[in-house]
Amino acid sequence: MVSIVWWFILGTSALFLLWLNGNVAGISGIVSQAMQRPQSKGMWRWMFICGLIFSPVMIRFIVFGLPEKIDVS
Repeated sequence: MVSIVWWFILGTSALFLLWLNGNVAGISGIVSQAMQRPQSKGMWRWMFICGLIFSPVMIRFIVFGLPEKIDVS
């Protein structure tokens, strides 16, 4: 079930990127252009990269919750 939600979110974000910016979500192109052009117009690239990194973590906490007990011994 989690994988279905994940693929739905990923597909929806790629669709919005194509619809709003006219760009296909090619990760290598987005990362390379984010590194080459630090402009205010390129901020969506950094937000896209952050979304790719942090969305699995957020979904993990939303679906499974925070750990109740952490054993440090």
